Amino acid sequence: PPIAAMLLASLAACQQAAPTTPASASPSPTQAPSPLTACPSTSAPSGPQTLLKNLAAPDDLAFDNQRRLLFTDINAGTVSALNADGSVEKVASGLSEPEGMAVQSDGRILVAEQGRNRVDIIDPQSHTWSVWRNFANRTSNAGIDGIGPILSNGDLVVPDSPNGVVWRVTADGKTASEMAAGMVRPVGAAVDASGRIFVADEGGALWMLNPGKQRFATFATPDDVVVGHDGHIFVNTLGDNAIHELDGQGRSVGAVRGIAQPQGIALDTADNLYYTEFTGG
Repeated sequence: PPIAAMLLASLAACQQAAPTTPASASPSPTQAPSPLTACPSTSAPSGPQTLLKNLAAPDDLAFDNQRRLLFTDINAGTVSALNADGSVEKVASGLSEPEGMAVQSDGRILVAEQGRNRVDIIDPQSHTWSVWRNFANRTSNAGIDGIGPILSNGDLVVPDSPNGVVWRVTADGKTASEMAAGMVRPVGAAVDASGRIFVADEGGALWMLNPGKQRFATFATPDDVVVGHDGHIFVNTLGDNAIHELDGQGRSVGAVRGIAQPQGIALDTADNLYYTEFTGG
């Protein structure tokens, strides 16, 4: 199959079950064919591996500093962690449409609340959260979607989805400077080893900030972007239900198709790719 040919390593999947699952249902973990603890340091087995199912509405993904896979659920209003033994730990609850995440060096988790158009900060030890920064929404559009990456000095890149702007925000959340504007709906960002920042814009573009804004590629409703250790770029696209791989010059390397609304993607330290299926079992 094309999956192994497309990826740096084989896919592992966080997959949603049939949409009849109630939003309040607790996630029930299923064991992956190989231990999750092996994922950060070794390649996954060939082909997609289902890690979790029967989730209400799995959305964005990130890895914490303990290499646990974090995932948001916009219907349940939660951030959860998949532990090495396959169990699921609820990290935070009571959030309004939690979306993208980024993990600070001290382990605290930044999460975008799309429903309140702000970014919160979570203490994973106490499971408490507070507002990190509010953002103005001058439109009737949905709020902030994806956030990150965290840059080498601790600043956070925030795609301001409703306003079509990208901000660079200091680690304390107090100061924001505009990096780019004039986008349709920026929803995710990633940085490569040379410092180029790639922004997924649901208007159909993958932008590159270097530092000026340039169109790097065109896709059908790109939703997120991640960069591997070799500089290859992965973009999940809702318009064609696919994950695309590009090399560092923007040339297409391959694609995985037929994914049911791939809302979230993440790479572990071995460049195994994880994704959520939002609407399919």
